[in-house]
Amino acid sequence: MEFMLMFEYPIKIIIVILLVLIVLKVRGMMKRAYKPQYDDPSMPANIWFYSQLVNMEVGSTRANHKKLLNCFLSYLYRKYHIRKHHLETKTVFEVVAEREEDPQYIELYGEIWNSIQELKQKPKSEVIPYIKTIKGAFNKDRIDEWVKNREANKKECNDC
Repeated sequence: MEFMLMFEYPIKIIIVILLVLIVLKVRGMMKRAYKPQYDDPSMPANIWFYSQLVNMEVGSTRANHKKLLNCFLSYLYRKYHIRKHHLETKTVFEVVAEREEDPQYIELYGEIWNSIQELKQKPKSEVIPYIKTIKGAFNKDRIDEWVKNREANKKECNDC
């Protein structure tokens, strides 16, 4: 009897710890399972990039120069439909220069690239103020047609 009482308290603690770990594990699995999908391939590239910048600004995505650089390159790949075989002989900016007719955009992309490279040397706290300065340039195009197409696709799918 005394032997059972001696181990009763540690066993209860172990059971409580295991239950807490199981609840945390199930909660994490549920978060991953029900995570909303925001990466719509039909979304205009500038709106996608703007949303990524906003996510970094509000803190839902980590803001650092590497993440910003990856998002910027993904934006260029999306907007100019750049694939791996295009980059075998040319750089990203050579492909963009061939496909973009407006020299102001090419200049803007060069400034962003250089600024991101400069952010490598600066503290992480400098990334968010820089994001605030460039994000307005990517929220100017009209997206009415994309929204209408998306609404039409949702209505068609409701009948499925």
